[in-house]
Amino acid sequence: MSKTIHSYSSLLFIAFLILSNAACIHAQDNSFIADSLDKYVLKTDIHYGDHERQVFDLVLPDTNSLYPLVVFIHGGGFKNGDKVHAFERYMKGVKKLMDNKVAFATINYRFLEHSDNGVMTCLEDGRYCVQHLKHYALDYNIDPDKIVAFGESAGAGMSLWLALSDNMADSTNTDPVCHESSRICAAGAFATQSTYDILRWEEVFEDWDVTFDNLPMPLKRPILDFYGAEHYNDLKKDEFVKYRKDLDFFELMSQDDPPIWVRNNSSDGHPLFFDTQHHPLHAKYLKTYAEKAGVEHMVFAPALNITDESEETLMDFFLRILTE
Repeated sequence: MSKTIHSYSSLLFIAFLILSNAACIHAQDNSFIADSLDKYVLKTDIHYGDHERQVFDLVLPDTNSLYPLVVFIHGGGFKNGDKVHAFERYMKGVKKLMDNKVAFATINYRFLEHSDNGVMTCLEDGRYCVQHLKHYALDYNIDPDKIVAFGESAGAGMSLWLALSDNMADSTNTDPVCHESSRICAAGAFATQSTYDILRWEEVFEDWDVTFDNLPMPLKRPILDFYGAEHYNDLKKDEFVKYRKDLDFFELMSQDDPPIWVRNNSSDGHPLFFDTQHHPLHAKYLKTYAEKAGVEHMVFAPALNITDESEETLMDFFLRILTE
């Protein structure tokens, strides 16, 4: 590949990265949710924090016991999206969970526009919501020791981050919610990214000669916003090297991590033209690093002929883990 084509491809790559966020879900009449779940206990817009987006919905089979819990985290590039997406896309799965005496929650979280610390603010909302659910587990009729999470795109990445990070409980915090374990029992990821150390995507797309260093600043800006950085060179400084390391799924993986389930259904091909953020190569690299770390995993990337002989669906995967 010539230098001219290489440079042009890199520019297009980042442009695609900027533009390929999921569509915003607008406010709408959500009465269909209550109608569809009228046999179950539905609680909506429960606050786990003070911000208007720090809320979740909870569905219970009934209130006679403590139930395992599946948490859904919506996508949208950490810029848009809403918890209602769970019911728009996964109502059949929610009902299957209810029939198997498993509770379901779907959460909102702050976006990048609400953050002065980049994507970590969004991720920490997911962490804090899990801790909140555990702290008030008896009030919500859920089993704090049996919680799993899944999502699409940004929600997939947040679910993996929760599963692969070490326990983030902070016993010194004045907020008792922060004393709870942040660990979950498993994570599911649809259309996920392989790591939130975006500079390591050069490794994921190495066959396509993707590089970041020589891009003009306007095309580096989204990466800086993702990390809450001012200058691109800052990302190589110790502070942001540590920041990126704390978001690097490849490095976070260890043998004591819970099982992960991953499916990227996008087409194979040059990442400029085949869904950069959800490319099947992300799933391939998660599988590669999970194998190295000894993390139990099921990975599906049909375009790369990557599958698991069990062919277990995500909901069956969760039900096996939560009810065994």
